[in-house]
Amino acid sequence: MALERSEVIVTPTVMWFRRDLRLEDNPALVAAGKASQSGKVVPLFVLDPMFLTRSGAPRLAFLFRSLRDLNDQMSGSLVIRIGDPVDVVAQVANEVGATEIFAAKDFAPYGQ
Repeated sequence: MALERSEVIVTPTVMWFRRDLRLEDNPALVAAGKASQSGKVVPLFVLDPMFLTRSGAPRLAFLFRSLRDLNDQMSGSLVIRIGDPVDVVAQVANEVGATEIFAAKDFAPYGQ
């Protein structure tokens, strides 16, 4: 079936938030928005079980507060999943039909 001129295939992009949870002045988020054909960016944060087991209560409390704040700033659209980031990011991209994934470069040893 051929597409008619008025039918345009639009795909969202996925913005994978890692350590940099900023909305303002976030180059990866800006790039995700520009690349999205539909204008829709699916914000994603993946909780790695390895990180959860290696982090103390104060660090986790700070992370959870930061994620809650980010979700509030995004009107509740932040997708949060638990699992191996390699698998989860690909799964979410597949679920939403995204063909591109954006993330800020992480210079810490854990994030590489």
